[in-house]
Amino acid sequence: MKKEKLPKIKRITVDMNDPSTFPKSNMNRELIDATSEEDIAKQIIEDDLEAQRDALLFKKKNEKSRSI
Repeated sequence: MKKEKLPKIKRITVDMNDPSTFPKSNMNRELIDATSEEDIAKQIIEDDLEAQRDALLFKKKNEKSRSI
């Protein structure tokens, strides 16, 4: 069995009174700004369908274990 590599943890110190000490974000702001309302609506539908599927799988799994 192959050992999984754990992500490295980096400690930071933040002074809540000094915004310059806040961690810098590495998100792609251009990509976020280019996301349309249509893209967001599609993602919401996909997320809802995935949640429904997960709930059904959970229900089936629990029904099986109860019937044994």
